[in-house]
Amino acid sequence: GINLENRYFYFLSKRIYFQYSNFNKEISFEINDGKTFLACKNETKIGKTLHDWLQNELLKIVSEMINSNFLKFFLTENNLKNMQINIKHSKSYWGRNKAIDFNTKTYGLDFNIDLIMFDEKLIESVVFHELTHCIYRNHSKQFWNHLTNILPDIKLRNWYLNHKKFKYKTKNETNM
Repeated sequence: GINLENRYFYFLSKRIYFQYSNFNKEISFEINDGKTFLACKNETKIGKTLHDWLQNELLKIVSEMINSNFLKFFLTENNLKNMQINIKHSKSYWGRNKAIDFNTKTYGLDFNIDLIMFDEKLIESVVFHELTHCIYRNHSKQFWNHLTNILPDIKLRNWYLNHKKFKYKTKNETNM
């Protein structure tokens, strides 16, 4: 998601161009009409600095989704208590659910850092997918029925993720 040579990265389906100032020792870029500045000791640290910032932003987004009113209801209704959220790099998954302790209903949810390139609807679909695994441990018919009841367009969202289309559009908005 980060292109150091051409000085851009993807954030929530948008290509964001950045600059580095040797004088100020900082990276700067604009998101939603606001300027962001990240301290960065030298140009060799740009990739790591941006990666760490993107990782933190995805953690905030996923945490906000899990703490939203609807998801609080979802978690309470299904007696799910503790979520440990991690953002990692993976070539094999968008999200992963690890039951840490069935007795205390504690789950570890890992999300791929590359999700930050996609819009929030697609991130949301991975969050719901992994939360549904807290109830159904496999991809059974019950799992898909439960997930489809929550997100009726889950198949379309999965298509976008699997084809690495960053911006989600409904059938009315696009001809696929």
